[in-house]
Amino acid sequence: MEVPLDQIGAYGVVEAEPASIEGSDTRLFRIRNLVEKPRPEEAPSNLAIVGRYVLSPEIFTALEETEPGRGGEIQLTDGLKRLLRSRPIYGYRFEGVRYDAGDKLGFLKATVEFALDRPDSGQRFPGVLEIRDRLKRRAYSHSMVPGGLCVRSIRTAFRPSMASSSPHMRASRAGGIATARAVMPSTE
Repeated sequence: MEVPLDQIGAYGVVEAEPASIEGSDTRLFRIRNLVEKPRPEEAPSNLAIVGRYVLSPEIFTALEETEPGRGGEIQLTDGLKRLLRSRPIYGYRFEGVRYDAGDKLGFLKATVEFALDRPDSGQRFPGVLEIRDRLKRRAYSHSMVPGGLCVRSIRTAFRPSMASSSPHMRASRAGGIATARAVMPSTE
């Protein structure tokens, strides 16, 4: 997958060349080097490794022989680099949509997309988002109190633990909606 250089540090990156295997298309690459989460100026390309592998059992020996790297961890990328010494490795630049389920927002995007595509939830799911949006628009209000402190009222699902978890938090329940208000101690 091609990634903008300002995002390259979130991925393993390959140095690769188009493969010249009979019958292959332009999306097949022979990998020459791999770098785990490089700084943009150290990236050998903008081709990111997106975490889908078909590996031979030789990878386990390569990993056993790999010393821990950054953060004291043995990275699969480092094991693959070791494997490159004895055999070729190929990568395939896929077409389609990819979701980064290791990222909270990416995981949510994938969940929403799949929910919308499912026959059992696709028709009903947009209504959930509309309700959430209406509640969100009514949920936040700000007001100033004497001394310039900002008090934020947040309507949220009532959790009894909210009232007892902090001496600066007061919670009450009215009409099925809880209102939590931060109570700031006086500085005077």
